[in-house]
Amino acid sequence: MQAQLRGKTILVVEDEFLVGADLRSMLEQIGAGVLGPIDNATAAVAAAFDSKVDGALLDIKIGNTTVEPIAEVLVQRKLPFILVSGLPHEGVPQALRVAPYLAKPVRKASLTALASALFI
Repeated sequence: MQAQLRGKTILVVEDEFLVGADLRSMLEQIGAGVLGPIDNATAAVAAAFDSKVDGALLDIKIGNTTVEPIAEVLVQRKLPFILVSGLPHEGVPQALRVAPYLAKPVRKASLTALASALFI
C-alpha cells in the first residue's frame, strides 16, 4: 500500500454511489482517511465547515446544484480541494476554474499525483 497521504483526512463530495466508492477506495489505497462520500450539498457544507479534514474532492454538480457553497467554506478554512467532473473543464462554473480539476473517470495515477502534491 502506498502511504503518500497517511494521516490526512479527505472529504469526498460525490452523488454517484459507484464513483464515490471508487474515489474513497483510491484515497484509502494511498493512505488517506476519508469522510464520505457525501451526496448532498447541505450535508457537505456542514461537513466542510465542522469536520477536521485536510482537503476535499468535489464533484462539480451534486443533484441540481453546484458545489460552490462547499468550495467557499473550504477556501475560508484555507483547505485545498480538487474538482472532479464528467463536465469538460470549459463547463466548470467560472468561480471554480481556479481549482485543480480531474475528469471522470478518475485514474488512480492522476489522483495520486495531484492529491499527494496538494494535500501534503
